[in-house]
Amino acid sequence: MERSEIPRVREQRWDPGFHRGRIPDYDPMHDRHCGVYQAMVARGERPRPARRGASTGVDRPRSQGAQAVATRRAAGKRTASAVAEAENPEKVEQMARQVEEHIEHCWETFKVPQHHRELYRAKYFNGIFHPKVLLQEAEALAHDYAAVLVVMRSIASREAALARLRLLEKVFSEGSMPLSRVQSELVDVLLALRSVSLEVVESIVRWRHVVLPARGVKGPASSVQWFENGENYLIRMKIDSSWLAGCSFGEILDFSLKSDPFLVYPSAPPVGKSGDSRITPVNLKSRKRRGKKLPPIPLQREQLHRIHAAEMVLLEDSLHVHVQQQERNLQANRRALEELGRATSRESSPCAAPRNDGPAAEESAAKRPKSDDHALVSGESPQSVVDQPCPKAGDLSAPVEEPATAPQPARVFQLHPWSVTVDEAHKVVAGWLDRANRRHVDSMLDLPALMKEDGTLSGREALQFFWLCRQGQTPTVENADGLVVFRVIEGVARSCQIVHLSLAREVEDWHPYAEALACVRRAMLTELPVSKLRTTLVCGSDTGVVDKELEQVWKDDHYKWFQLTQSSGGGRGQVMNRNRYVDELQDPPEPQLIMGISVAVTLVATVAGEQQHEAPRRPFASRLLGAELSRGMTSADAPLHEASAISKLAEKVEKVPLATTRTCPDPQSASAFAKELGGMEDNFDDEGAAGESERRVAVISLQIDWAHARADGDSIVLAVYCEGKTPSCKGPIFYVATTKPDIFMLLIPWAGEDVDIDLCARVAEMMKVIEPVQEPEFPEVAIPKFSLTQRSFAAGLQGMGSVRQGIAVDIGGGRPLPGALHRRRDPDAPLPLQIGGQFLFVVWHVGVDELDEPLVVVPVQ
Repeated sequence: MERSEIPRVREQRWDPGFHRGRIPDYDPMHDRHCGVYQAMVARGERPRPARRGASTGVDRPRSQGAQAVATRRAAGKRTASAVAEAENPEKVEQMARQVEEHIEHCWETFKVPQHHRELYRAKYFNGIFHPKVLLQEAEALAHDYAAVLVVMRSIASREAALARLRLLEKVFSEGSMPLSRVQSELVDVLLALRSVSLEVVESIVRWRHVVLPARGVKGPASSVQWFENGENYLIRMKIDSSWLAGCSFGEILDFSLKSDPFLVYPSAPPVGKSGDSRITPVNLKSRKRRGKKLPPIPLQREQLHRIHAAEMVLLEDSLHVHVQQQERNLQANRRALEELGRATSRESSPCAAPRNDGPAAEESAAKRPKSDDHALVSGESPQSVVDQPCPKAGDLSAPVEEPATAPQPARVFQLHPWSVTVDEAHKVVAGWLDRANRRHVDSMLDLPALMKEDGTLSGREALQFFWLCRQGQTPTVENADGLVVFRVIEGVARSCQIVHLSLAREVEDWHPYAEALACVRRAMLTELPVSKLRTTLVCGSDTGVVDKELEQVWKDDHYKWFQLTQSSGGGRGQVMNRNRYVDELQDPPEPQLIMGISVAVTLVATVAGEQQHEAPRRPFASRLLGAELSRGMTSADAPLHEASAISKLAEKVEKVPLATTRTCPDPQSASAFAKELGGMEDNFDDEGAAGESERRVAVISLQIDWAHARADGDSIVLAVYCEGKTPSCKGPIFYVATTKPDIFMLLIPWAGEDVDIDLCARVAEMMKVIEPVQEPEFPEVAIPKFSLTQRSFAAGLQGMGSVRQGIAVDIGGGRPLPGALHRRRDPDAPLPLQIGGQFLFVVWHVGVDELDEPLVVVPVQ
């Protein structure tokens, strides 16, 4: 190096001895080519000299001599600091107390969990650490980068992603969002959920290093756990997304039936997947698909290493929790053996006196149920009511008595529906669980958690609560013998799900439980229009399997294993299924289903050229059904009344929802076809038409139930889904939801104009200009129960002669829910609006929403 270059090198703080093995730290404040340096010079500031040996955040290798020198210097600094502190220990202690109080105040402000406070106090609030360490934590809390706040923020983000995913699944299952948009939203939410799940695990690992005791404590880092609502959050992460495997998203992506918290399975290629082979005897390949499945969601290569590390953390936590549970079980067994040994020694002691608690003890012993294990050991079935007579129809509380030849004393159970409000039900359930048999309760679903889920206490699938009492008792939470909770699941095959069945704590024998199960089964199969009964037996948290004795009781009542499941709370369960065996086990036949809404419109047309009836013609109750009837019919004749509007509708819609058409050779076959579909089958051979001529029949038949309704005498109180208004209508138009998400009922005020007015056209004009009401005035409306039947001649169509129209409408309260909870009426809420006299009853289908055309319009007078 030339002599002229040495000053420039020294000015830029380059060590000429770099060849000796050490490169000096770079300081941008003395680099003239650095933008920071130039900016400071331009502002007239003097660059700060770099502290010799300052760290740049990068660890560089040191020689042994340099390492020794650094160690001696650090020891000297610690010694000097300790001397300074020893000179004034009271000041240091006072500062520490002040900082501790400040940190406590920050915890209260940010609502830091209690377990973090306890761990942090145990490690740092003991006088070992200097107040500067506590000051660093206080600064981190103030600037929102403390380890505990990062964990809380990442968990909140993950819970928000899960909530968004559940909301999207609900919207998708209801069909209220286009499939393309659902697919796009689903991919975005899943990617976000994977990212925040990794952040949760990584932030909890960093938090553990902060609060983990430095010394004196043995065990892995997993011994320090993050609790959320009383649960280890890392353990909860393994199972809180397992519901994706059984939800409607399976039509879009494949999800794993096993634990997959980081959603690796949807990113795997489809080669070799067995997405359709579920853990169930039922072949689910016949499920209808709404469209092609999406390709695997993207998974970045750098995320694989993070996922592997996070999975190892979850595995370590699971193993630690399992070992802790085994240790607790061993300790409990050891204590039980010690108690047994002490009791045996007391009984064998000659000084032990016989215990006598008086008549009260004898009376309690007489009331205590005697255990009879002979039936279970010998294989005899504990049920004794399979061939009993059915209860009275329409009364779930009718007693189911044992046969007179039963060898045991008669135990008669009766079902009594609850008559409490939703607010009172939680308290009543808590009171019952305190006195219920723990083996029964722990083997069923978590009833309090299930009651908190949306939709479980309202609607047609609401939970129904019944006390189990012996005959002649007045049921209360204090003297009830048992509790059964169930709900009817709507679907292609309607089923009844028994979510809870338990008896009182003093019942330790399985025979009363089997009798209660048989009583419940007989009552449900007699009164409920279901084809099967199902329940979920929850596996024990310590054993991982269901209670074998309780499972055997259900199996003896002909329940069979159906599939495995995992609840939203993380519990693993075994679904048991029992079909209605009418022939094999003499189960009662399925009763007729009671629907709240029954609408049938029938159109029967004769071929063109026949004599047409001269009676006055009425407008179509469904112009869409008229369009379906006229599809494919051609004629050179001039179009008759409404024919042009009908033909335009036929061109716009390919298939009218709920409509079925057929060409029948004679009136008898036309009548049979209409009867088969639920339409009106008579009055099709009127005067004026050839008796044996060809008929074309079109039928719309609809039998569904209200989504939310309750009977009030001769009226039905309906919950308003939404409310609209139009300039041509004097009052509001109410939308009422049904059990099918694509069908709504519209209630429109009607002044009772001439019946010859085309009401379908009138309603279609209203729907084109209707505006939603942002704040509905009436949350509920009340309409009278009614039943009407109309027969008339409809307007003519191209290529057809006479068109006969039959309308049959029957409106009631729907399937009764005797055990459903009722809500306490808010005194400030308005009373239900009474709609009586005259109004239009309109059936609206979402499938033809773009046409602004009602499916059926019926005037009610």
